[in-house]
Amino acid sequence: MSGTFSENRIFLIGLSGSGKSTVGPLLASILHFTFCDTDSLIEKTSGQSIAEIFKDVGELTFRKHENIAMREAAEKDNIVIACGGGAPTFLANQEILKTGKVIWLDITPEEAANRLSKSLVEEPRPLLGFDPKSRLESLYTKRVGFYSESDLRIQVDKLTPEQVCGKINTELHRVMS
Repeated sequence: MSGTFSENRIFLIGLSGSGKSTVGPLLASILHFTFCDTDSLIEKTSGQSIAEIFKDVGELTFRKHENIAMREAAEKDNIVIACGGGAPTFLANQEILKTGKVIWLDITPEEAANRLSKSLVEEPRPLLGFDPKSRLESLYTKRVGFYSESDLRIQVDKLTPEQVCGKINTELHRVMS
């Protein structure tokens, strides 16, 4: 990764359940960009699910995988990158985020827990444990300072993925013109 800033490199950050993996492909399509979900890239390159990586080698090793995935994705322009919820809290990842536009999909922990309750059986989230709402509240409190460093903040609680994309697209065009 060159470390060079690009307006055409967009990072989506936010809590689990904020819609990064859903909004990302839609936004990429609107902008005629490619899309990369760092969790999917980690799973593809490691041959393990995120839950398995956490269980087998722990969070620190997962974060190393995450940094490699972010670095690889950030080598490209015209890309939307969905980052893991904790990615902005690690210094090495913060440096990568500085190479593009960072958009925070801000969601309340309550709404995130509601959204995730439908998918936690098929897609376990290792950091959420047995009380997702309480854990999301704790994670939000710990991460909000990192998230607030973003270039753009979109409150997503009451919005569909399409509405979120519309808001992002409007804001990006406003900022770039």
